[in-house]
Amino acid sequence: HPNVVQIMDFGVDDDKLLKEGHTSYKVDRILRLVDAHPSLSFLLVGDSGQRDAWVFEEVVKRREGRVEACWLRDLDPSDPDPDIEAIEARVRARGVLMRRVPHLGEAARDAFDRGWIDEPHRDAVLRTVS
Repeated sequence: HPNVVQIMDFGVDDDKLLKEGHTSYKVDRILRLVDAHPSLSFLLVGDSGQRDAWVFEEVVKRREGRVEACWLRDLDPSDPDPDIEAIEARVRARGVLMRRVPHLGEAARDAFDRGWIDEPHRDAVLRTVS
């Protein structure tokens, strides 16, 4: 399980990068972070509307065993996306938790309940994602 909690935003403004490159940019940045910390496991948190499900699936495939869980803030829970549901199933088949949540605070509480965020970091993480 991770022994360091770090919140990082890999979002990219639409005017800074072409949309086609957005997914590969995020994958590359996350892979570089994972590779820079070989002794850590990772918890990935993103949004359903930013192609983060595709990004997370690619990271999980390319760095087998390095990602413990992925959470997506579901921007429109009333409109399920079959593509995201298929990605969730493939990621789970690799033994990685993947869930959609209504807000990132739920992801943080889930990580805390599973022992991936320790007590001293809990409040700071909850403040960061609120």
